[in-house]
Amino acid sequence: NGWRKVELNSKYGFVNSSGTEIVTPKYSYIYNKDEKGWRKVEVKSKYGFINDSGAEIVAPVYDHIYSWSGGLARVEKGNKTGYINRSGKLVQPLE
Repeated sequence: NGWRKVELNSKYGFVNSSGTEIVTPKYSYIYNKDEKGWRKVEVKSKYGFINDSGAEIVAPVYDHIYSWSGGLARVEKGNKTGYINRSGKLVQPLE
């Protein structure tokens, strides 16, 4: 999509090929795209997702986010586990 990862003050974001900011450099780490174009992001050891437009779909609040399976991804926060769907909604509450 022509994005370039940029680093500013040890935080990562993206600019397009013209240098226009697409994703503000605020993430500790940005992972590679998954099969749907989402990228897992990290802030202070918490994880979330941005989509292929750069919008934050899942705020980085989870201790762990695992791979997608059947349209769901397992998430953990503290001692609790739940599942999010491809809309970023928690479909099985953290228990």
